[in-house]
Amino acid sequence: MNLSSLLQVLLAGLAAGAVYGLVGIGFGIVYRMSGVLNFALGDLVSLPVFVFLFALGGGGAVAVAGPGPLAVAGAAIGAALCAVAAAVALQRFGVAPFLARGSTFGWIAATAAAGILIQGMIALRFSAESYSVPDILPVERLGRDGVIDLPGGGVLELRLLVVLALALVLALAFDRWLSRARTGRAMRAASDSPDAARLCGISPERLQMLAWGIAGLLAAAAGLLVAPSRPLTLSLGVIVGLKGVAAAVLGRLGSARGAVLGGLALGLTESIVTNTSLPAFALGSLQLPKLGPASGAQDVVGLLALVILLAVVPGRLGGAVEQAD
Repeated sequence: MNLSSLLQVLLAGLAAGAVYGLVGIGFGIVYRMSGVLNFALGDLVSLPVFVFLFALGGGGAVAVAGPGPLAVAGAAIGAALCAVAAAVALQRFGVAPFLARGSTFGWIAATAAAGILIQGMIALRFSAESYSVPDILPVERLGRDGVIDLPGGGVLELRLLVVLALALVLALAFDRWLSRARTGRAMRAASDSPDAARLCGISPERLQMLAWGIAGLLAAAAGLLVAPSRPLTLSLGVIVGLKGVAAAVLGRLGSARGAVLGGLALGLTESIVTNTSLPAFALGSLQLPKLGPASGAQDVVGLLALVILLAVVPGRLGGAVEQAD
């Protein structure tokens, strides 16, 4: 593999990992504020992407029709607002009543049922096997049709750079807001000690709703960034959501910076495994064949990492909140 190809592989992994980190931040902040594992997270990634498609063309071949930039921007904003509304509604009507009664099984069933409901509603309108999603990033106007020529005849996709930069900026902005802004500090205080927060006039319940809204917004951003790079199916959001959970767990559940770092590590590993190979070699009588690239394992790496983390590190979904940044 030459240098330009290696750079492309590394950048693709970092861009994907940054998107996983956004989802992981949303998962972590919901868990930190309410102790709830949002099993509908992946479907909240899918929902805004399909709303985006519907707003542009009712689910038709919108990529061929070539929607204008204003239409794309309006559809993206509407899709993000829809994701926020769905997340807040799930917290208000599906989770909060069971939390008030102390019913763990209730919120587990509510979030799982919400995911199934979202998938069913999407399937009513989008029945094709997959869809092509217009890009919200006008990178084709940059460079040479969205690519940069590298020495040695290689090319670098500018979209990967833009996605990486945008995802990192969103993650950094949220992390600074959480540590510097008044509402962000209130969320930290309410998550650490809800009773003390109430004595100070802070409502943990309202901040929990805000946390779910933020998670919905980050899920929408992740979905709209990743969907144009691959065929969109009903399962895409679920897969990205699970990788986001793996990033959150890998990065110390509840920490925004940790989720991003976990996502970057996961994305790099995924890209290297699926795009590079180890040469065959002999060690005495032992003959080892060539390994890789495992292009079909793209979605296996993240899920396998999540299973291993939960199996090897006991209590990973418990006790992490107290240590969060």
